[in-house]
Amino acid sequence: MRAYPRPALVAKLLRERNVARFMVAPSGFGKSTLALEYAETVFAFDHVFWIDCASPCFLRDLDARGIVDGLVEVDDQSFLAVFEDVPPLDSLRAELFGAVLDDLLDRGCEVLITCTPAADVFADQIDRMLVGAGDLLLSDEEVDFARLPSDIAEISAHDVARCRRVAALAWGESDSPAFLELAASEELPADVMAALFALLCLGSGSLSDARRIVRIDDEVAELLERSYVYVGVDRVRGTFCAAPFGVPQIAQAFSDRLANLGASAHEDAGAFVLRLAEALMDAGRCARACEVMRCLASAHVRCTWLASQSRRLRDAACLLNARTLYVSLDSRQLDAQQHLEGAELAEGALLCAAKLLDDAGGSEGLLAVQLAERVAAAVARDVSRAFAATGSLTLAQALAACSFSRVLERGYLDMPGLDPRCAMAANRLERALSMQRMECERARARKLRSRASFESTHPDAFRKVAWGTAMPAMPAPPRLTVNLFGRLEVKVGDVAVESGHLSRQKVRSLLALLVLNRGRDVSRDRLAAQLWPESSASCRRKNFYATWSQLRSALSTPDGDCPYLIRHQNGVCIEARLLASDVLELEEVCRALLFNRPGRGGWGHLFARVEDSFADELLPGDDGCDVIDGLREDCKNRLVDALVAASGKLLDSGDPREGLWFARAALSRDDSREDVYVALMRAQIASLQRTAALQTYFACRRYLADDLGIDPSAETMRLYRSIIEVEERV
Repeated sequence: MRAYPRPALVAKLLRERNVARFMVAPSGFGKSTLALEYAETVFAFDHVFWIDCASPCFLRDLDARGIVDGLVEVDDQSFLAVFEDVPPLDSLRAELFGAVLDDLLDRGCEVLITCTPAADVFADQIDRMLVGAGDLLLSDEEVDFARLPSDIAEISAHDVARCRRVAALAWGESDSPAFLELAASEELPADVMAALFALLCLGSGSLSDARRIVRIDDEVAELLERSYVYVGVDRVRGTFCAAPFGVPQIAQAFSDRLANLGASAHEDAGAFVLRLAEALMDAGRCARACEVMRCLASAHVRCTWLASQSRRLRDAACLLNARTLYVSLDSRQLDAQQHLEGAELAEGALLCAAKLLDDAGGSEGLLAVQLAERVAAAVARDVSRAFAATGSLTLAQALAACSFSRVLERGYLDMPGLDPRCAMAANRLERALSMQRMECERARARKLRSRASFESTHPDAFRKVAWGTAMPAMPAPPRLTVNLFGRLEVKVGDVAVESGHLSRQKVRSLLALLVLNRGRDVSRDRLAAQLWPESSASCRRKNFYATWSQLRSALSTPDGDCPYLIRHQNGVCIEARLLASDVLELEEVCRALLFNRPGRGGWGHLFARVEDSFADELLPGDDGCDVIDGLREDCKNRLVDALVAASGKLLDSGDPREGLWFARAALSRDDSREDVYVALMRAQIASLQRTAALQTYFACRRYLADDLGIDPSAETMRLYRSIIEVEERV
């Protein structure tokens, strides 16, 4: 734990110095650290006695009634007495300890007591000050004290859950089992300890579901909510959400007490763990269920559970954790039936159908299309029926459904798609499978790196390499596509990002600013000032971190990484090497129109790109942000400049028809520029459309006179006179 000043709590202790002040919370909440800070701040460690009540000497001296006399004999002035870690006391010793406290207070001394909730025998005492577990939780500033800048950018302190504001969790090592070991060693009633263990294993859920496993009455729930904040009990909502402890940490801390925990639930340890795993399976948390069985159950219980749940694990795409659980067993403990769980023919047929649909379009001829249509129709029928009947899909059904959707997206078949809810369920399972595949690849890469490092430091000419030592190429992150013109479109690879975070205007605006800067570093303070110009600096900073976190969450790959957003010490940017955007396409098109010469056949392909990709403005619905409005106007001006220049080049090269297209496209995007009217008039005159050219002139003159109060330029008048003079000669 870090030494971090907590002046607010010290000030609270200073308010009532003439009563006993109790700091009551489980281990790891910072009780002793607060007492130490008080002793330093108020007494400068002078006239301070620190009594370790966990020592047997405390009970010995308490029984002998010699604590006060011993302290007064050493220091006859007023002093501070800190009684640390007072153990549970019986009624007689509680009365003796109360007399010690009263005697010290009568002599003008100050008293601080730290203890766990189970040891607070003075809970009903009125004349005392209590600093409880809720008071010791960290504030936003204290949460940020030990966090890295990247963590602060990922999630703002305001969004850190209450269950994670315990000092030992926020300031200590996140993967250290020390906190849980202290929790498991606390002297709690058996039903409270069993409830605490069950909630930690389950992680989150409803209290009603947890009560089916262990006894959690109103008194136990109230104690857990008030003092054991790290399990996140909310009695009003009837839910709990514990701090994210790993199952191996929980098992290491509670393994010695597992038999007693099961007995408190009136069953043996194996049955207790089985009920926990079944509750996790019912909640759809199959990976954690496998971890609970692997870390807490005996080999026989693991074997039986894996055989009974293998199909559910497969259908939920929980293959990696199931394999880890399987590997933990001795093959002699599994009989042939458990090794080869029967796979139904229908499941195998669906997997074959998925393979056929993925390969559809690779061969030519009518037979391939007919076969693909029959297979696709069968997949759509079977998957739709299964989802309508159960509301879920097996893994084989999900893979077949995803293959069916892909073959429709490629345009190879023209058929109705699946129900959106069915398609989403299939995509979730496919993504889960993809994440596990990537985890396997990373594990294999780590193993190869370790092997290569060992062989480089332990040369052995006779070593036979059983398998390749070459590092496998890690899969490159999928490309991020962000299209800003018209409706915002974001894709990671070929998958559209449908995160709810992108429905927020500030998140979209931040993404647009990063894309428009094309990989260049931008100051965080500058971005915050552009997005929240009327807010204070501190509010801007908090808003920026929250928005940055939401954007990272929206752009994360299935394995939880976000390689697209980069944060430096003072700036942020988007990874340009992984970015594809219509903003980059706009620059390419404008550059070609401005600096290239039209080839044979003109610039029809460039005109098609302009009309397809840039028919609408940049983020047309996102109004109210001045910087976005300015960038939108800048992009429009650049495109109109390029269209006007292209029209002139096409006229000079003898292609007035294409020049007319580009001039009309320029006027449709901006009718407030005289040079655009001039370009259109020139193209119309060259195309022998004199009447249309006159109409363009009069429209230009009306705009200049009515809106700007000026006359047409000499170039505009010259074109007008050229039309009139031709008509007069005719």
